Amino acid sequence: MEFSEILSKIALRIRQSLRLENILATTVAEVRQWLNSDRVFIYRFNEDWSGVVVVESVDQPQWSMINRVVADPCFQEKWIEPYRNGRIASVEDIHNGEVTPCYVEFLEEYQVQANLVVPILLSTDLFQKEDSVESVPDTELWGLLIAHECSRTRSWQPIEIDFLQKLATQVAIAIKQAILFEQLQQSNDALSESKSDLELKVRERTQELESVNRKLIALNQELTLSNQELEQFADIVSHDLREPLRMVTSFTQLLAQKYAGQLDEGADQIIGFAVDGATRMEELINDLLTYSRVGSSKKPLELVSTDQALDQAISNLHLVIQENQVQIVREPLPEIVGDATQLIQLWQNLIDNAIKYQKNESSPSNSPKIEIGVTSELQQHLFWVKDNGIGIDPKHGDRIFQIFQRLHTRQEYPGTGTGLAICHKIVERHFGKIWMESKLGEGAVFYFTIPF
Repeated sequence: MEFSEILSKIALRIRQSLRLENILATTVAEVRQWLNSDRVFIYRFNEDWSGVVVVESVDQPQWSMINRVVADPCFQEKWIEPYRNGRIASVEDIHNGEVTPCYVEFLEEYQVQANLVVPILLSTDLFQKEDSVESVPDTELWGLLIAHECSRTRSWQPIEIDFLQKLATQVAIAIKQAILFEQLQQSNDALSESKSDLELKVRERTQELESVNRKLIALNQELTLSNQELEQFADIVSHDLREPLRMVTSFTQLLAQKYAGQLDEGADQIIGFAVDGATRMEELINDLLTYSRVGSSKKPLELVSTDQALDQAISNLHLVIQENQVQIVREPLPEIVGDATQLIQLWQNLIDNAIKYQKNESSPSNSPKIEIGVTSELQQHLFWVKDNGIGIDPKHGDRIFQIFQRLHTRQEYPGTGTGLAICHKIVERHFGKIWMESKLGEGAVFYFTIPF
């Protein structure tokens, strides 16, 4: 079998593995068998250029050097650069007079009669020399492939030296592949670990979200039950209170009619307070019941004409509009998806509010005027109700939509403080927003949106 064919087969066996320890073990075994030498081992350099025998193949156990740290006391670092440049060292007989006494003593310590040393050089990426366009390969001195004769001297043949040199090149390629494979495995392990950590975090986050979702479902069920109980409570309270209130109101009114002027002035005043209190209590109960039923309405939303809803609201307020000589200017309004009854209530409350807070001066320029319009933008309708009344301080813009919040006394302006709160709740049920823009003495504009 030709030399090149033998070399190829040995190189193939060396490079069949991607495990560094297998590559090195195969190398020393194949080399010792082909050279028929006493000892073959691989010496690997550390960062400080000391080294250790990492793998060996020996004929006799007493010649073993495995795991021994070997430091050459004669040449030390001056041999590193020649080896890095590919120098091959060989000694046929340590006692032939060409070897220094120091080196003879060093080799005798390890029973060496003849040796052959070939560097294992790992090629790195090409790099560019400074001020040069030439790309040259750089090499890293990884270790040494060494053959020893411990029982005899030996004349190393050129074909043997060439064989060991070429095989060292193949070993270097296999080592490089093994290193890259190990780095790839480390990257894969790190990726797998990161993936596992991510999956764990996702599971933990999912469990947290599921827990939060369960709590939200439980809270929603509690809220639904609470709303149902509140609605039932409002119905019961309104029913149980209305009858006695009607009775109190009726009897106090009869008392006022029958005995007015017959009792002293204090008694007439007390009877008046009682009638007024009972009447206001009934109004408050009615408004509170209306407020509580806005959000709990079971009526489905459907296509509704806001023009018709506005017509009905104006009809409901016909008398108060006539009494106050209110001028209403309106634009055509669109159809929307909503609750017709609640939209009538919304328009009625806003118009009634605009009429209620008109200016006291009686002049043509101060006559009550209400403008109603709409514009469509950003997938929603923007409605407005504008008046020329007394206006509202902007700092109270949020407060006026809270239930029972009043900016004036009942003596100045009547009402229970629920009208705008009901408007707010109706607009919310229609997935919109409501707000106010105003200045004191300059009227107010109430805006609300309804999505398409």
